[in-house]
Amino acid sequence: CSKNFWTMLPNRRPTETVTANTRFGRIHCSISLHPETGLPCEMFFTGRGTTGSEIEDILYDLGVGLSKALQGEDP
Repeated sequence: CSKNFWTMLPNRRPTETVTANTRFGRIHCSISLHPETGLPCEMFFTGRGTTGSEIEDILYDLGVGLSKALQGEDP
């Protein structure tokens, strides 16, 4: 798909959320799917950390990097 195709993502997209139990607590990963292709186009992670904690910052950065890579951008 062209980069322009991904940059015009609709505001509402189907999303699937999975939860992984780790020795550090639960981590939730929400994966947004492109409504026309069904391909993953964004990922969001949340964890046990409180807002502003180091783990939340790491999970946020991970989600942004993976989302950019899925959309064909440099992470």
